Amino acid sequence: MTGGTCTKVLYIGLDGCDAPIITQLAGAGRLPAIAALLRDGAVVPTVAPYGTFVGSSWMTITTGRDVAHHGFWNWLEVDPVTYVPALTTPRDARGVPFWQQVSDAGRRVAVLDVPHMDVPWQLNGIAVKEWGCHDRHDGTASYPADLLGELDALVGRHPIGCRAHPAGDPAFAPCDYTQRTGVLRTDDEEANLVAMVRDGVEAKRRVSLHLLEQGPWDLFVTVFGEGHCAGHQFWHLHDAAHPRHSPAQRARVGDPLVDVYVDIDAAIGDLVARAGDGATVFLQMNHGMGPHFDGDHLLDDLLLRIDRGLTGDFRPGRRSLVAGAIWSRAPDRLAPVRDRLAAAALRRRLRRGLPATAMPAGPRPDRRWFQLAGNTSVGAVRFNVDGREAAGLVQAGEEYEQCRAAVADALLDVIDVATGTRLVRRVVKAEEVYDRSDDDRLPDLFVEWNRDHLVEYAWSPLTGTVAAPYAQWRTGDHHDGGMVVVRGPGITPGRRVTPMALTDVAPTLAASVGVALAGVDGRVHADLVAGAAPGEVPVPPVLTLAPEPRPRRTRRLPSPPPAVPAVAVEAAAAVSGDPATVAELQGQVAELIYRIGLAEREQRVWNTMAWLAREHVRDDVFISVVTPTYNRPERLEEAIRSVLAQRHQRWEMVVVDDGSHTAAGVVASFNDARLRVFDADHGGASAARNVALAHVRGDVITYLDDDNWLDPGWLHAVAWAFSNRPDRAVLYGARIIDDSVRVYGQGEGGVPWMQFNPFDRTMLLQHNFADMGVIAHRRSVAARFDESLVECGDWDFFLALTEASEPFELPAVALYYRTNGTDRLSGRKPSDFYKVQAKWAARGDVRQ
Repeated sequence: MTGGTCTKVLYIGLDGCDAPIITQLAGAGRLPAIAALLRDGAVVPTVAPYGTFVGSSWMTITTGRDVAHHGFWNWLEVDPVTYVPALTTPRDARGVPFWQQVSDAGRRVAVLDVPHMDVPWQLNGIAVKEWGCHDRHDGTASYPADLLGELDALVGRHPIGCRAHPAGDPAFAPCDYTQRTGVLRTDDEEANLVAMVRDGVEAKRRVSLHLLEQGPWDLFVTVFGEGHCAGHQFWHLHDAAHPRHSPAQRARVGDPLVDVYVDIDAAIGDLVARAGDGATVFLQMNHGMGPHFDGDHLLDDLLLRIDRGLTGDFRPGRRSLVAGAIWSRAPDRLAPVRDRLAAAALRRRLRRGLPATAMPAGPRPDRRWFQLAGNTSVGAVRFNVDGREAAGLVQAGEEYEQCRAAVADALLDVIDVATGTRLVRRVVKAEEVYDRSDDDRLPDLFVEWNRDHLVEYAWSPLTGTVAAPYAQWRTGDHHDGGMVVVRGPGITPGRRVTPMALTDVAPTLAASVGVALAGVDGRVHADLVAGAAPGEVPVPPVLTLAPEPRPRRTRRLPSPPPAVPAVAVEAAAAVSGDPATVAELQGQVAELIYRIGLAEREQRVWNTMAWLAREHVRDDVFISVVTPTYNRPERLEEAIRSVLAQRHQRWEMVVVDDGSHTAAGVVASFNDARLRVFDADHGGASAARNVALAHVRGDVITYLDDDNWLDPGWLHAVAWAFSNRPDRAVLYGARIIDDSVRVYGQGEGGVPWMQFNPFDRTMLLQHNFADMGVIAHRRSVAARFDESLVECGDWDFFLALTEASEPFELPAVALYYRTNGTDRLSGRKPSDFYKVQAKWAARGDVRQ
């Protein structure tokens, strides 16, 4: 070790810093210290706790326990007896911080400013809380107590983090109130706050280095909260498209978000250098940052109106009734057009006079359901349940489920008046993501917002127009994406494709200093621990250290279209009106046009995939992958690995074992919560897929048979397509077939072949041209598989999906298709083939 402090493990937390922005800046050379860690370290995407990540991420990291087990999900909770929101504290959490267990095992530790931490009674080392944090609970403190005086003498108090609330509240975010006398800051106040946040980074750097030099340390932990403040307070200056962006103020103060990230990077460089060459460095970004676009400020009034609308106590105004008439008469397949027409009618009304601003009613004993405040990025709804809340109005069981379904349906109908788009993407029951208990205070429903635009006016036929102009000083808010970078002796650099749950951070950190934690839900990632057994094989680094990234892979382009056959030229010269000659020539030309068309479509697939490799796609599209399997565990393992390798990581895989009882062990071996397995009677692939459809949770559903594997970019392409084409509910892509001869049952020896037929309903009524694995659809599509079909169920399903409207043709490779598996048709036409033809011939084509 050269010039270090004998620190074994250095953990640096970047609270609320956005991993995509940091990666981009590092690639452009703006963050050299982080760029070095990304280049030389293991880079792992992280999965934050669903729905509660704003409040629960750090407690999940520090205790290694799931939200349902540590219980700390938000900065306030509603008392079920008094219905009064009550502040939470770190002492309410169930679990032991990892540094306490590491200390108890005899290791020497130092901990500075981990959010939501408490000062221990005893520690083999030092601890400082709420000195430069974004969040405060009950004030700055240290162990030992006189350590604060030492820091005061060194640098004084943190310019923001140590401030008291102006009204004396114990729990708050100091940067919300610093340099702000009105609802919004003046330009001078904003410029002053920028300087104070940057001064805070320098203060944190000096204090961290001072404490680091008091080593040797087995584990040194420091967290920078200044990036969290910058994201909330200055997003409008960073994002030129934000409604509050001021070019003049940007010219005056620059881009504070980037400047704060640059300052933090310099501090990281100093800390890593001081820790020494032999130190293992953990760099953690717990969740990200983006524009504060959501419906949190509208939710409680919407919930109140939904309740009154369902009971008949509320009637919308005349203009809402007109919009409702437009809305109700249009068929569901025209929903985007219907929503835009209704929104246009409402905007005309708004130009003549604004409705009253919504006033949240808050939790009350006389409400059947209400908003739980504070969980801004994902809305939270709690029901007033008899036997759980003191004055419960909703009976547990059937009535509770009916009310939840009614509220969910009503929220999904709400549109943003400004854009005519849906305000809510999805409503999720809490028990779908967390283990519930009778005494927990978790939400009963999570509301996923459409976060594309700033929303101030919302409407539905049931609620009428709800108005709440956004008057908050925070212009940035969180998303759930995060990242961990680990560099150290014996740790193989490279990007890991399997995300790391935040519950895994604590046991992995502790293992790095030789301590096994008790009472945690997470697991150790052995490939991130120096000297441990190797974990998953890394793939190339997460970034190319240059401003312009390259596509992830190079594909061989197809040969150019064939030249016009000589026989066709000769035939054309010989034409003298002979009908037979003309017919032969026409056939050859038709064949040539067909072959050119296929070559052009194949070229379009490769071009689109090369473009998508560069394209940023929103990560909030949740995709379910449905896989039936029967007695092919080795093939199933390959299929699962292809899903784990997806570029788009917001997915679940629902595996249904069709009676072979071999899948559960395969799924369990991956130890990934996104993999779910269900058993079914041996009813065939169609029945197994229907079982899966009853359990999926995604916005979009895709399919993968157990003997094929997905292209790594397929889910990324699907998310892009459905995000950009809200008018389409079904799509299909291309597949690469391993043998162009064997696929038709005509022997062996063919070459790989791409199938991507243009959509033709008439042709589809005669035979199938889209394998199940290339099809994706929104969960709202109600089609199900015909379980009477032993074969050809996928063809029948595709006919049903496209009965009312044409699918979107997505020029991207979905999967690689194997023709040498067992239980294949080998080119024969089973009786079900003719059964499907007859079924659809009898129905007729509704679109004709």
